[in-house]
Amino acid sequence: SHEKLPDIDRALLAGVTYRTLAAQYGLSASALCRHTKHLARYRQDMMAFEDRKYNIAMKDKLELIEARLDRIFKHAESSHSLRVALDCLREYNRLLSSMEKFRVR
Repeated sequence: SHEKLPDIDRALLAGVTYRTLAAQYGLSASALCRHTKHLARYRQDMMAFEDRKYNIAMKDKLELIEARLDRIFKHAESSHSLRVALDCLREYNRLLSSMEKFRVR
């Protein structure tokens, strides 16, 4: 609840010692130590959130590629371009492998 909490958090993440911060902000080193544990949990939650955002973005991009491949495949099939259609199927197989990595729950 300290008014300088964001500054304290940044300093802790930067590796400033508890003793230095305690003197600078009028806190106890033990309070800073306890707060660091909460900060670590918060940081893990934020990293998980960022990972999830990244996975969602990648999944969206892969789905866009899938739609484009489908459109190319249908055009190749209707124009009897079997080589292009076969290439699309190969790429689609690779795409499925990539999509598996970014399965978002």
